[in-house]
Amino acid sequence: CVELIKVVHIYVKLLQSCWVAFSIASVYISLVLIGYVVMLYGYCSLVRNTLVLLSCACTLLLSGVGATFAQMPSNVTVREGQSTALACALSNTGTILWTLDAVIISPSNPLFSIATNDTYSELRIVRADHTQPSGHYQCMANGVVSAPAWVLVQYLNDDINIESTLVTTYEGGSASFICKPPSGIPLPNVRWETAGSLLTQNQHVSLSVGNKTLQLNALNITDSGIYYCVAENGLGKSVNTSAELRVQNVGQYAVTIPFAQFCAKAGTPLSIDCLIAPQPKGEMVVRWLHNGYALTSGKNDYYLRGNFTLKINSMSVKHVGAYCCVVEGGGKVMASDCTQVLMNCADKLQITVTPPYFTPTWSLLLNFSYSNIKLKSDHASGLMVSWFKGGVPVPQDRLLSNGSLLLHHMNLQSELGYYTVHSVHISNIQFITSVALPATVTPSLQLVASSTVIRLQSSITLQCSFTSNAYHGFTYRWFLNSLSSQILNDSTHSIYTTTLNSTLFISNIGSHDAGTYFCTVSEANVTASVNISLASYLYLLPITLSQQPTTVCNGSTLSLECPFGGGRGRSNVSWSLNSEPLVNQVGGVRLDQDGRSLIVVSAQTQNGGVYACNVSDGFTTFYQTLPVAVIGKFCSFELTIIMCSVVL
Repeated sequence: CVELIKVVHIYVKLLQSCWVAFSIASVYISLVLIGYVVMLYGYCSLVRNTLVLLSCACTLLLSGVGATFAQMPSNVTVREGQSTALACALSNTGTILWTLDAVIISPSNPLFSIATNDTYSELRIVRADHTQPSGHYQCMANGVVSAPAWVLVQYLNDDINIESTLVTTYEGGSASFICKPPSGIPLPNVRWETAGSLLTQNQHVSLSVGNKTLQLNALNITDSGIYYCVAENGLGKSVNTSAELRVQNVGQYAVTIPFAQFCAKAGTPLSIDCLIAPQPKGEMVVRWLHNGYALTSGKNDYYLRGNFTLKINSMSVKHVGAYCCVVEGGGKVMASDCTQVLMNCADKLQITVTPPYFTPTWSLLLNFSYSNIKLKSDHASGLMVSWFKGGVPVPQDRLLSNGSLLLHHMNLQSELGYYTVHSVHISNIQFITSVALPATVTPSLQLVASSTVIRLQSSITLQCSFTSNAYHGFTYRWFLNSLSSQILNDSTHSIYTTTLNSTLFISNIGSHDAGTYFCTVSEANVTASVNISLASYLYLLPITLSQQPTTVCNGSTLSLECPFGGGRGRSNVSWSLNSEPLVNQVGGVRLDQDGRSLIVVSAQTQNGGVYACNVSDGFTTFYQTLPVAVIGKFCSFELTIIMCSVVL
């Protein structure tokens, strides 16, 4: 476009110059012709003067086509949201245009303000934005383009996050957080803070990958709190995000804060109960920590009631964070539990149906839970619960002690419908949610084995799959030979369980692995089984000859034994000589009832060769071979020679 504008501009100037020259020449020639009529003798002088004048006129007119820059725009760095300007000046006059990445900037573009005259122009970026208008800027006059200038916009986004926003571990262990810094120019630097203090590298704190990874070692209960990842790049502002660390201690005391999270509105009171069993006695004391710092009753709006309950009179931003209830004795932490307090969050009440898959013969239990205030146990103290079905209140006598609603199997079909629960928390915040019970679906359990006959030292895979109208996790259990036997687990077998199925893998099979395998899903009270039997473990020993060595005399008795053992069911035995089958009572051959023994009453020379014994039980087949020689009338002498040869 820029080159096209240059060419068009030049052609326009040329046409203008030639038209003016032509007009002047026409007038002048007319005058010359008149003068020629009047003064014929001056013809040559007039022609000469005409050419000189035309040359001067074209020179003067064409002198304005090109442009010479007295000032070109230079590179500019500006912060996002601020204003900046680029200037361009000409040594001569002309029309000045501005381009961004070779595209002409329109004077009506709201991102820019352009002030210009015949020799000077200023382009002002009204409000710099890192998405626009960074790029190459150039000014153009009379078809000539200036050198480019680059506008770099500095900024810092707020897209910062930590991979794990909540880490729970035990005292003495370690914990790590990975921070993903935001995008920005220049690249932002990262630091970690907690409780207003900067974390630096030491034996307890490890920083790596440009401070993006924070690892805390040899944790103590006082390390519990909120950790902030802060990013800045020198533009006068910073962005941050936070994650919570909960360090617990396992001692002889059981400490429980019933709610994993609290959500209170600004200005409202909040009470946090700490349940301790058994009751602390003697030197045992109970302390509350806020983001790792000990709390004192009466200070900063905190009040302790009986040392077990923490009360905040009026919720504010300074009260947000992690709270831990700690039991100490002899200067040592015996047990603790922590919770998180949020402010002005969008709490939701949730209803879960147990079991989530059901038939008309089962009972249903409707439980409630919070997405931000989560019950850690069945403890529902401080909650007032009301149930409604289709807008009609459900009688209170159908509610359990923890507020759950039980639907009896006798009336389950009639109980299907739309249920709503109203819950009022101790902070007088009301939460409402509903659930619709769908049509019943009969669940099914299927158990499939890769093989129902196993061999010693081989492997087998069994897969148990449960199908229902729910997509929740199920509890699979495996048994061998009896549902009352010990449950198979990872210590004895390889078991892999997902939300859809459970797989049992057995390698290096022994005889004790055969039997009936049961798979159960306790929530649905369904069972499937498959019988696995042990395949034959047939073995075959070398064929034995009653005489030694394997040479007999002509006319003597030849007796062979085929010893074998094991096998599954009846074993079949067959004999062959030089690959030709031998038949009982044919050719002087006699076989006993089970075929183990072969006898040739009067062995002849043709009875010599390679004897083979074949044994099969229908699953496994083995064979052994033995070469036998039958010699002539000098049998004793030949045997003596053979024996001597063997000794030598």
